[in-house]
Amino acid sequence: MQGPRTFAVRWLLVLHNRTGCIEAKAKQVTMISIKWVLFGALVHMMLEKGSLGGVNVDHVVKPGETLSDICKRYNVSVEEVLQLNRHIEDPDNLRQGQVVTLPPPTVIVEPEVRRFIPAGARVVVVRQVRFTRRFPPERAIIVQLRDGLFAIIIIRFIPGVGFRVVFQRSNIVLPIQILESGTLLGDDREQVVVGATTGVDSALSFSVLGAQDDDIVELISRLDDRVPQGRVSIHEGRLEVSSPTQIRRFTWDGSKFVETAIR
Repeated sequence: MQGPRTFAVRWLLVLHNRTGCIEAKAKQVTMISIKWVLFGALVHMMLEKGSLGGVNVDHVVKPGETLSDICKRYNVSVEEVLQLNRHIEDPDNLRQGQVVTLPPPTVIVEPEVRRFIPAGARVVVVRQVRFTRRFPPERAIIVQLRDGLFAIIIIRFIPGVGFRVVFQRSNIVLPIQILESGTLLGDDREQVVVGATTGVDSALSFSVLGAQDDDIVELISRLDDRVPQGRVSIHEGRLEVSSPTQIRRFTWDGSKFVETAIR
């Protein structure tokens, strides 16, 4: 017996033989929720460009950073940054603590995503993230609200319903960005590291978002902590947070992250 969203469609497969005659062969194809799969694929492809509305960003250089590293992180070109920073003589030899002014990065915002952006908010980033194995992937959105605070919004496409919010954290004081993304749980699902570096000591605060069962949660919550001159990276399936004095490694043990100091 067919379910409520299971139906059969008969279609004609047209074949041309050598004499130019046309043969028609009927095939029966059973498809489940096909209209929602096709709708999801259409939404996935319908992209349009947005921007940060001309707001420049100041970045404080951390130890070992080059201009190329910074531009990749903010999705801007080296040429644009050099035009805004005429004082930079050697892009590969920046000084720790040096302030680099960056142009607003281009942000991709799908039409279906726009309705989840609060009125008057500035879009910082929208990124597709495979938190789960759903299609299309979830979207991670970071916005700056009208009051100057920041918010993280995760939305998911649900067949028969459309996009819905599955995670939200608001009233974040830090100017957060997506710092890294990768696989930390031992499978093909993705996690993202959001956070910011602030103050004269370029202190790092961060959080790791990922899926547990079908829920999006904060797997590591350190937005209230500060790691002076901290840098975060994903290496061989583990998260590493480094500073001039130590490196801390976060490894998934199947149910939680275990933190160890390796230096």
